[in-house]
Amino acid sequence: MSVFPTHPHRSQPTAAVVDLPPDLRQSAIDHAEAAQMRVVTEPQPGCAVVLTGLTGLANLSSAAGSASLASPDAPVIVLTSTAPRAADWRRALDAGAASLRILPGESADLLADLAGASRRPGRGAIITVVPGSGGAGATSLAARLAGAAARTGRPVTLVDADPSGPGMEHVIGAAHVPGAHWPDFADADAAAGSAIRSALPQIDGIHLLTGPVPAAATVGRILTALTSVDGFVVVDAGLGIAAEIAPLSREVLMVVHARDLAVRSAVRRAEQLREATPSMGIAVRRHGDVGVRDVRADLDLPVAMSFRDSRPGVQPVVDVRRGGADAACAAFWSSWEARS
Repeated sequence: MSVFPTHPHRSQPTAAVVDLPPDLRQSAIDHAEAAQMRVVTEPQPGCAVVLTGLTGLANLSSAAGSASLASPDAPVIVLTSTAPRAADWRRALDAGAASLRILPGESADLLADLAGASRRPGRGAIITVVPGSGGAGATSLAARLAGAAARTGRPVTLVDADPSGPGMEHVIGAAHVPGAHWPDFADADAAAGSAIRSALPQIDGIHLLTGPVPAAATVGRILTALTSVDGFVVVDAGLGIAAEIAPLSREVLMVVHARDLAVRSAVRRAEQLREATPSMGIAVRRHGDVGVRDVRADLDLPVAMSFRDSRPGVQPVVDVRRGGADAACAAFWSSWEARS
């Protein structure tokens, strides 16, 4: 039995699904749950977002006694299954709606809207690192990125969410450090972020979550919990899990080895993630036969960083270098505020 507290719904972001026809209502619920949000049937204090239709928008406006529903605490997203008329757009804008989404065509946009609404200012930000191909070095880069974040003085949690990976604790030499692991959090929920982080093993200022990686739904629930406390969450994610947690991520970094076959693989993998990812960039390992500009052009994604490989035997987090990936990761965090 888990020793970590479970307080259902206490701090989980809430989505109110109001006045929608049955087909759109179910779709709205599915999207909200995919974004790790709790669903209620009417707006409540502290609600993160309201999902409604054009009819519901009019009813909400009338109930509020105002033509405008604009609120930084509870943005209103209007959903429709048919192309809206110009008058519909004007009505939504006049009522202060944050956006109007046509389903199912704009499903990815709605997921991005919900991910943004569920983030609390000043709280944790998830950066998910994924491999563009086998052997891309995503685990190593995730570790260096977490190490660079820790050196800025901000709390950081490094999460191993790659079931097929070598195990982050072995990569950074922390297998001996005592603390809780994935199986210990089977019953923890989105209200337990502080308890989860404080129970994790630490190495060089990094909280480390490793062990047998659970199902994607559990990973998403624990990541949501970790974003309820200040700091960064760096996730080393397998491709399958990355597709599930991408909507929760502030940024997804795909590590691409600058070799022809690796770039071709990365193009295919990027297409699988692109629709589910609010913000995606590439980290280019410049040890290959393809230039950084060509990698960027082939993937049609911005370059978040590029670097040359470290010498063999250099251990992430433990061995910090002035150049290479360590310098690239430090520059990434230096420009974080501008990008955010």
